[in-house]
Amino acid sequence: MQPVHEWHAAPLPADEAKRLQLLRSLDLLDTAREEVFDRVTRVVAELLQVPIALVSLVDEHRQWFKSRVGLDVCETARDVSFCAHALHSGRLLLVEDTQHDARFAGNPLVTGAPHIRFYAGVPLRSSDGLVLGTLCAIDTKPRTLSASLQAALCDLAATVEREIVQREAATADGRRPMALHCCGSRNLPSIIARSGPLIQLSIGNSKPRFGRAKKLSGSTLLLCRRRSCFSPRGK
Repeated sequence: MQPVHEWHAAPLPADEAKRLQLLRSLDLLDTAREEVFDRVTRVVAELLQVPIALVSLVDEHRQWFKSRVGLDVCETARDVSFCAHALHSGRLLLVEDTQHDARFAGNPLVTGAPHIRFYAGVPLRSSDGLVLGTLCAIDTKPRTLSASLQAALCDLAATVEREIVQREAATADGRRPMALHCCGSRNLPSIIARSGPLIQLSIGNSKPRFGRAKKLSGSTLLLCRRRSCFSPRGK
């Protein structure tokens, strides 16, 4: 007779309502893939030699993957989510063998696809310390993670966290910039039409500048510069 394995859904954080409000204000959920996040998950998968790497955002009833390597699905239920447990971790949630951890042994993601046996997840925090999700590495076999690789995973998570904090600041400022690389693109008019009044213009290797679109003729964009515009680089 096969042993019965239990599993436990993660408890809700004390700041859950505030956490969800911030997460949903950032315009990250249910959005297209972005290279700034995909670059990190590719590095995690290669560096740690794992088949699955994710930037996971924990919503009210689901975890949604802003970036993913090795998974076809874009979300799973929150109650089976490993990343929901990582919301309570200080630095790193490390599970070297899920079958030896009472929280996860009977979890459907362990007993069924994708058959998780190893998990390492670093919490991604807002500027106020609210944990919005994780950068995580997953394997289908048990394994250990050296101190140096743990540190590397935390360093990579810091780059994702910095991107999220920049977007948080832009959202709080009330003028979310949209980055454009101006290279004579014929698509500029339609891009600008979708971007709203505030844009970021980068020409060649010049520093990005922020301003309001004043006139568009061909591929020439004229800007009225505003000192009050928010710049993620602080320039």
